[in-house]
Amino acid sequence: MEFALKESSEILHKKMTHLDKLEKILRYPIFLIITVGIILSIVQSVISPQFQQLYDSMNIEASFFSVFLLILFEALKWCGIGGLIIALMITVYYFFILKKSRSMNKWRC
Repeated sequence: MEFALKESSEILHKKMTHLDKLEKILRYPIFLIITVGIILSIVQSVISPQFQQLYDSMNIEASFFSVFLLILFEALKWCGIGGLIIALMITVYYFFILKKSRSMNKWRC
């Protein structure tokens, strides 16, 4: 019995250290993704309309590159919104359905 408790304690300690390491490893990429998302949203909401207004006021057709960037920014916005919705759905599923079913299975055993 004592051996089993020591082993489970070591396994739990390893699991906690691995989770701490994972958290530290994921901080920087998550920070970068959030920062790039904020910058892209500012570019789309502030700079892109100004370019579009400039082209309209001068009666100049936008270049292919400008049109491509505007479409790319719009697509990235919708991909970001879709990603947030999917992440929210997965989180809700995990906390409300998966954890509930796991706790119900514990009571059955």
